[in-house]
Amino acid sequence: MTTVRRLGTLFALAATVYSLGVRRRLLRWGASSDEVREPYPGAELVPDGQRTATMAVTIDAPPSKIWPWLVQMGCDRAGWYSWDRLDNGGVRSAERIHSEWQTLSVGDRLASTPSGRTWFEVAALEPERFLALRASIDLQRGRPFDPRGRRPRFYVDALWAFQLKELPEARTRFVVSGYASARPRLLQAIADRLFWEPAHWIMQTRQFTNLKRRAERRALGTEDSGDVAQGFEVVREAFTDNFARRGEHGGACCAYRNGEKIVDLWGGIRNKQTGERWEKNTMVVVYSTTKGLAAMTLALAHSRGWLDYEERVCAYWPDFGQQGKERITVRQLLAHQAGLFELDEPIDRRIVRDLDRLAVVLARQKPAWEPGTRQAYHAITLGFYQAELLRRIDPQRRSLGQFFQDEIASPLGLDLYIRLPEEIPNTHLATISRPGRLEMLLGFPLRLTLDTMNPRSKIVRALKGSDLPHDDERIYARNLEVPSGGAVGTARAIAHAYSVFATGGRELALRQETLDLLAAPAVPPARGFRDECLKAEVQFSLGFMKPSPAWPFGSASSFGAPGAGGSFGFADPEAGLGYGFVTNRMGTCLTGDPRDVALRAALYSALNT
Repeated sequence: MTTVRRLGTLFALAATVYSLGVRRRLLRWGASSDEVREPYPGAELVPDGQRTATMAVTIDAPPSKIWPWLVQMGCDRAGWYSWDRLDNGGVRSAERIHSEWQTLSVGDRLASTPSGRTWFEVAALEPERFLALRASIDLQRGRPFDPRGRRPRFYVDALWAFQLKELPEARTRFVVSGYASARPRLLQAIADRLFWEPAHWIMQTRQFTNLKRRAERRALGTEDSGDVAQGFEVVREAFTDNFARRGEHGGACCAYRNGEKIVDLWGGIRNKQTGERWEKNTMVVVYSTTKGLAAMTLALAHSRGWLDYEERVCAYWPDFGQQGKERITVRQLLAHQAGLFELDEPIDRRIVRDLDRLAVVLARQKPAWEPGTRQAYHAITLGFYQAELLRRIDPQRRSLGQFFQDEIASPLGLDLYIRLPEEIPNTHLATISRPGRLEMLLGFPLRLTLDTMNPRSKIVRALKGSDLPHDDERIYARNLEVPSGGAVGTARAIAHAYSVFATGGRELALRQETLDLLAAPAVPPARGFRDECLKAEVQFSLGFMKPSPAWPFGSASSFGAPGAGGSFGFADPEAGLGYGFVTNRMGTCLTGDPRDVALRAALYSALNT
């Protein structure tokens, strides 16, 4: 009995505290005294009704951006934006406006449960100002009744009223009030205090949070645009989720299958400071995704018979053969196995623009160890070595950036540059948002994080020159080639280029022999694929990255290149797929950015359906 009494005392104490203090705050969450007192349209519809709650929130968006979300509510429509597992049968509420649900009239029914057996009826509305939903339930039968007729013996007749008040600076005061009449009143009052009031607070505050996020994102123009083919709607959902759940600022995703575009999405903001929107043709620097584009130029040279991947580099570039590099093959160089991940001589833009002078610096470099024994990510140097090798075998002696433009980008009509020309305006370019120190500390593997703090570590030395593509005044440098990390373009262009490589290469006259080599497994160095710079097992072949247990993508025959911060492009010959993803918010995941991983997972789930 003592235990029972104690429990009873605790319950009574808790009930008293809730009734005298907590309850009042829950039922007036976020609302001012004036908002609690003032009458609301529609309250007169519920005879003998009493106000059960008034809650409010300020949203940084005008009513016109909030109203479309309200009118599409319903379990049979866009959901309730609250707790989907409880009030929407586990189906996620919509993350975008659906035009087919934008018409709403008094008398319309909105399913309140997934079964559709109960509903809210639209009791009153005034577009962009007010919406009242009414639920009238016969408690004995557990189903709705017509409130215009005779009332049942036991019932609940409730009104859920939403009001939008326009504020200065394109903001809105969003106020939600509840009115209810019930019988028997005593039992209903007990049920309200024990369950319905706390439940309403939880669900309403969740709805506030979710509607606020959706409306503010729409007001900022961060909704996605573009198209997906039938059956690939899950990719759009994943793309939308990147903004809603994965912190995306701006980006784009595109995929081609068997030469046909099946996904082409873009959205968000291209400039975080100004809030300017990411448009269809917005371009962004893709960092090491550039490596795959550079590798395409050498693949094209191989198809034309200019290059043998198994030949020694010095056979094409005699000066390369000094300082112990005479036996390095093209394959070893392109697989980051040459030990040339850094340059002892510092380089700047003047040297990078002077290709003859840069070639001398590259040729004088001594390998860090015996070539072919270890792998170390040539973060910046690889592109310079590729460029000079291509210049030696190209009959016109073009730079890699010019060759890419002449032989790949222009024939395919790509908005993609390894050498960004002067005429591209800043308004076409997205600015990069870099991660903070804490985000980097928590995001990168611990070993790699510690290495980045050591100026003599291999990864820090390998990354010297990584800021060359950036320009304080013009966003990105013009007429400068950094073939390992300076390409600027769209996801659509990257996907299109890889699509050609995934589907036979007819548009570029690629030979099947070349494509077979690109699809073949990577050849490891003597000590295996463990990368001395990245501190992880990563596989490279002929200038591309290949799928591996640490970094899976596509099928075994796939080849591509990821970029710092999250961008990625690859070809999957088995699926006939070309894929591209670009972003302006740099992530910190080394082996597949969560935004890209989600998009690829959705894409392949659709392909395999």
